[in-house]
Order: sequence, then structure tokens, then C-alpha cells
Amino acid sequence: MTKESTPNDVTLAEPIEQEVEAHSEDNKVSEQEKKKFEKREKERKHLVSKLAQGNMDHLLTRVASVLNHYQETRNSDITLQTRYWEVFQSDIYNGSVIDPKDMYKLERLTSIARARAKIQNEFKMFLADEEVQVSRRSRQETEKEIQLATKPEIPLISMYCDESGKTGNFAIVGSLWVINKARQTQVRDHFSKWKTEKGLSAKDEFHFTEMKKHQLDLYKEFFDEVIKNSDALGFKAVVVDKTKIKRPIDEIIMDLHYQVVHQGIEHEVSNGRLALPRIVNFFKDEEDGQEALYETKLKQHLHSQFRLAFDDQLTLDLFNSVPSFQNVYIQMADLYTGCISRVLNHPKQGEGNHKDHFAEYVLELLRLDLGAKNDQSQDFAMVHFFE
Repeated sequence: MTKESTPNDVTLAEPIEQEVEAHSEDNKVSEQEKKKFEKREKERKHLVSKLAQGNMDHLLTRVASVLNHYQETRNSDITLQTRYWEVFQSDIYNGSVIDPKDMYKLERLTSIARARAKIQNEFKMFLADEEVQVSRRSRQETEKEIQLATKPEIPLISMYCDESGKTGNFAIVGSLWVINKARQTQVRDHFSKWKTEKGLSAKDEFHFTEMKKHQLDLYKEFFDEVIKNSDALGFKAVVVDKTKIKRPIDEIIMDLHYQVVHQGIEHEVSNGRLALPRIVNFFKDEEDGQEALYETKLKQHLHSQFRLAFDDQLTLDLFNSVPSFQNVYIQMADLYTGCISRVLNHPKQGEGNHKDHFAEYVLELLRLDLGAKNDQSQDFAMVHFFE
């Protein structure tokens, strides 16, 4: 005999069904949020990669570049707009009176503000001051914007780093610095045009370890072009003999990443090529298998060491690992670091091969002699050895 259902049976069953439905709905929402986060993170990394390349083809990247270079623009859309015009539409706006007819040619405030909101609110980059985030409008904002618009800018340095020598006796962190932000996009475009003239595609990269014998002349020509743009660039490297240090290699490399900044700043200041304060964009070559935890620790290490050594005179603004693909600056850092590692970790046998010849060619151009394994310093290139 089948037992008839009672009201109590129904009452007991309903909450279970509701709970299952609620749990299923929560999972659905959670999955949607996860996909949204992944999409947003992918877009953020794409933006950072474009900034690192100096690629200013899109409005979002151009607005991000202004926010990055001019900290005062993060708190004010009007200040952001005028700076944007000065940087990217200087042929129309020169900081003075605007012809009403030209207003139609200038980028609209709504478009700039929308891009700024996406960068700050979605990507959490180049954030405004906390009080501004709470309320971007206030009675005092007009006066504040006038003050911000006339506030002197803090110049920016972009640093592109690579490492080598983990398996050799000498650990090396080398870097390419762009010390003239106005030239960053120009230099990138110069090399893009040069590659086209040489019959190369955007996918063709310059990597020391991948250089073939028949490419030696091409690699030399590439570095000749680098030297022609040395007014905007600088090469810095720090080296340590691992056989004299009993520490994990990751700790050594982490310290070298800071030291390449510290020693490089001292080099540039002593040469009169820059003065503090400065804002730093720090990009390192993206490596397969490198843990996110290591990069977080490296970023924190740089932040803390900057404060200890330079007070508020050196500020880390942007830190990211970026792929070398289509990033000519990372490729320059790779070649410089590879040349130093070749000489120190792989002494030439006999006549040597194409990599030995390229390393000798580059170091001769930079007037760096690593034979004595002591500090080397020229106008825009240096190598510092730690005992």
C-alpha cells in the first residue's frame, strides 16, 4: 500500500528544492563573474602590453598613457582632457585659446572620461586619490582643477628588463631604459618602419639565443639603429658571481632587479641625463612557468626598496611582465643581456661563432670592456659588478 502524501511532506520537500535551485543559481552567477573577471583581466593585460610597446593606435591606450605620465590627470577629467589634447592633438591645441571651429576636431570630454572610467574602475589602474574616488564632483573641484592643471609634471622612465645566467657562474639582469617619454612612440614606429624596409614582419623578433649564423649582419644592423636612437635610450646591467654567494637563485635575481634600477639611476643622474623625482614603469620579460607569487614579491620588493633608498623621489607606478612579441624594447634588453652573458658565461673558443661575434660587436659599440670583470660606465650604457 502506498502512503499518501501529507501537507507536512510537501512542506519538508520545498526548502530542499529551493536550496538546490539557489545553489545552482549561485554557481551560475559565480561562473559568470569568473568569466567576466577573466575577460577583464585579459583586456587589462592587452592594454599594458600596448603601453609597454608604445602603441598609441587606440583611444583607450592614449588615455591610459596620459594617466600614466601625468599623475594630476587621474583626479580630474578636465585636466585629463587638456593634457590629452596637448600630447596627442598638439597640431590643434597648444595650451592657449581654441578656435571654436577646432572644437569639432578635438577629442570629446565624454569619450575621454568614458575611457578613463574603464581604466580606473574596471582595470584598477592609475587610480585617483581616495577622496576623489568617493566623489568625483565637489564644490571645490573647479579650483582644484586649476591647481592641478598648473602643477609641474613628474617625468617618467620606462624600464624593460631581462635576466640571464641562471645556469652559469654569473647571474645578470640587464635592461633597456626609455628616458624620453616623448620619443617612446617615435622610436617604436622607427623600428616598425625599419623592419618593413628589411622585409620583416611584425612577428619577426630579435632574440640572442635564437640568432642564426646567416642573421648576424641583420642583427648588427638592428643594433646600429638602436645606437642612432641613443638620445632617448639607456642600457643598464648588474652582474654577480654566483659562485661566491650561497643563496637561492630566485633571491639573487630579485635583488638584481632592484639593483639594476638603483645603479642605473645613479648612472643617469651622474651623467646629467636625468634628475629626480621620477616615476617608473617597470616591465620584465614574460617567462613561461614563472609563478605569480614571485612577481608579486618582486613588485613589493621594488616598492619597499624605492621608499628606503629614494624616499618619495622615485615611485613605482606600473609593474608588469610583458611578452616580447611585438615589443621592440624587451627585445633590445634581451640582446644587451644576452651579449653580456655570452662573454661572461661562455668564453669564446678559438675564433668563436656568430653569437660571439655579435656580442663583441655590441659591446664595442657601447664601449664596454668586460674582460677585467669590473664596473663599466659610458654615456648611456653601464655594467655594475657585485663582489
